[in-house]
Amino acid sequence: MEQTFQYYIYGIVVPYKKIKEKIAEYEHTGDAFGVFFGRDGKFIILGKVLDEDQCFGNDKPFIVSNLEEVDELIIRNQVKDNFGITGKFHYYFVVK
Repeated sequence: MEQTFQYYIYGIVVPYKKIKEKIAEYEHTGDAFGVFFGRDGKFIILGKVLDEDQCFGNDKPFIVSNLEEVDELIIRNQVKDNFGITGKFHYYFVVK
């Protein structure tokens, strides 16, 4: 049985075609940012993985919390600096 992972991310969704060249450059920086593709490869979530677990289906609650405002600002600035992307950031729960 294939393992399922859950990710709680603070980030922004952007069209993949808008950012694909910068992603290739970014993969070599080693920063701890989550980069998640949609199933169809049309979008990507840029942001920070706040929590990661492989408890899906284990009857165990997945506890998540929001960041402090200053931490959200830091993440938004890092995405802007690394990718040139600004906009409205949200919290996402991704199952992969």
